[in-house]
Amino acid sequence: ARMRLDASWLWRTLVRSFCQRRRSDVLVVIAPPFLGGLLALALRWRHGTPVCWHVQDLQVDAALELGMLPKALAGILKWLERFILSRVDLVTTVSAAMGRRLIAKGPTRRPVTQFPNWAEVSCMRPWVGENRYRQDWGVPVGLPVIMYSGNLGRKQGLDVLLEAASQLKAPHLLVIAGEGAERNDLEHKAQTLGLQRIRFVPLVPSERLAEFLCAGDVHCIPQRRAAAGLVMPSKLLNLMAVARPVVVTAPEHSDLANVVMQSGCGLAVEPEVPSLLAGALDRLIAQAELRHACGTSGRAFVESTYAADPILGKFAQLLADLIRSRHPV
Repeated sequence: ARMRLDASWLWRTLVRSFCQRRRSDVLVVIAPPFLGGLLALALRWRHGTPVCWHVQDLQVDAALELGMLPKALAGILKWLERFILSRVDLVTTVSAAMGRRLIAKGPTRRPVTQFPNWAEVSCMRPWVGENRYRQDWGVPVGLPVIMYSGNLGRKQGLDVLLEAASQLKAPHLLVIAGEGAERNDLEHKAQTLGLQRIRFVPLVPSERLAEFLCAGDVHCIPQRRAAAGLVMPSKLLNLMAVARPVVVTAPEHSDLANVVMQSGCGLAVEPEVPSLLAGALDRLIAQAELRHACGTSGRAFVESTYAADPILGKFAQLLADLIRSRHPV
């Protein structure tokens, strides 16, 4: 694929492409933002270029089910979503549950195809030696670090993580890394709960990500119950790649819980129950051997199932078939 649209340069690409005669072999559009699909369809009309719409996150469904959208606006956005789905040449997504949701929305030109996220296992590896982040945070030797990294938004349910942290029995440091709309509320809630051993820190560049993630002894991926089936956190694969155990809050038999259970990379508990989350975190904090076993299992699983080269190779073949179907030799 020679052209890829994302939120930072969608409009510039659209204007430039309309003014130029050159066209791409195929357009790969990542959603969210899902409205990028409309811009891709405009380019498809202008140049006859096939469009692959890759859905990482069911943005409209999640916003509606979490009460973040008025129903009237949601109705318009859902209509636009169905319009895009029916007109792009290929729809792909990262999980089986999201695929079923997309199929239920309406007809597509080709069957919805699952194309999972991947991990760069060659560079995302367990960190060996001193960790500069633990040093910067002043972590005493032997003090476990519980870590969350990512967007600080409503669908993550990070308030539940804070409540769970207030119930933990073992000494620990809780590190919350990232930015988002809920950060101020989370900082206020941490103060209200009287959490003393907590740090809010920024994310780091990708080239330092492995060391940064390895600063945590246990990672947590919380989710609201309403978000089950609407998102599949790609951060899980990076955590598995650096051999860190995880605790996720996800309904039983959801895609997220299934990956954790199949890989043996950690524990899964029901969402929005602070006591269950606290119990799982306490269990991993107290058992170093279990943490090591989960980390080792996760690393082996991601190497065999979610390594970048085979997944991207299959996707490249999928796009090549799409191009040939539109422009047969």
